[in-house]
Amino acid sequence: MNRLFFKYVLLCSFTFFFLSCRSKPPQNTTSDASLQKKETFSGGKKRSYWISIPPTCRTSKDCPLVLAFHGGGGEGRDMDQRLQLSKETNMRKMILVLPNGVDRNWNDGRPEINADIDDIGFVEKILEDLVPLRSPQTPVFLLGLSNGGQFVFRLACEHERTQAFQAFATVVSNFGEDLAKRCQRSSPLSGFLIFGDQDPIMPFQGGPIKGPLGFKNRGRVISADETADLWLRLNRCQSWSSPEILDKNLDDETSIKKIKGAKCAPGVLFQKWVIHGGGHGFPGAAGSLPKRLVGTTSYEFSATTEIFNFFQRASSLNSHSVD
Repeated sequence: MNRLFFKYVLLCSFTFFFLSCRSKPPQNTTSDASLQKKETFSGGKKRSYWISIPPTCRTSKDCPLVLAFHGGGGEGRDMDQRLQLSKETNMRKMILVLPNGVDRNWNDGRPEINADIDDIGFVEKILEDLVPLRSPQTPVFLLGLSNGGQFVFRLACEHERTQAFQAFATVVSNFGEDLAKRCQRSSPLSGFLIFGDQDPIMPFQGGPIKGPLGFKNRGRVISADETADLWLRLNRCQSWSSPEILDKNLDDETSIKKIKGAKCAPGVLFQKWVIHGGGHGFPGAAGSLPKRLVGTTSYEFSATTEIFNFFQRASSLNSHSVD
């Protein structure tokens, strides 16, 4: 009995940070009241997503759009509960969309994960559904965690015709080996990458990813440094800047190495933050999973706040470069 219970706990916990077992969210981390569930048809399947629209954005087509993709085993509403994304977007007058993956996963280019699911077509259908709320020039930002971040890489690589994509941010996500070989994006795209150098799930040095209990093959990834260097080249940056170290919280056992891409293409911001001692967690999020399962979650900064600050800086720089 104890052995079965232990396996159940591992199965519930080891699904890339957001719980497929739907644990009760921590106190003070409820979704914003404006969050609503929508359904659409894409690829012959009924698909769903959550959306939060600030009141002023219902009558204006000027509000930026944020597409946020949950981690493997997760769901859009759970992501919002733990990361407080809708509160951030409502404050900043941005529309938030939290799509739900089929079987709680995204087809991120790894042949082992939902390879028969047209998730890019699903994103296209969402953008089509939202035409009444946006113009062709409305900025679209991409945010992804773990498997969701890997899908963001695929969107950025294979959906280049959507010029509305202005910037992306990923947390604890490495390029899958197959996608890294074929990503040939011709135009640069501002990006913010966050890694944990002690991540027990997404291997910082690259290699195989194992599923719950270590029995499932979830493909292989290149290293965090190789992932960042690939984007450095795609964004036509000449080098990395000297690192800046952040270590204000002496109780969380982590520090942050902040590095920027230097002399990138016009209108492009690119940066990576490496969490020394950090595991497979979203920095600053409430209700992190046990350290023995996902490693240490950093509380040196709020990734939600920093990512949205980055989106706004990237949008401003992009608009100035166009002018």
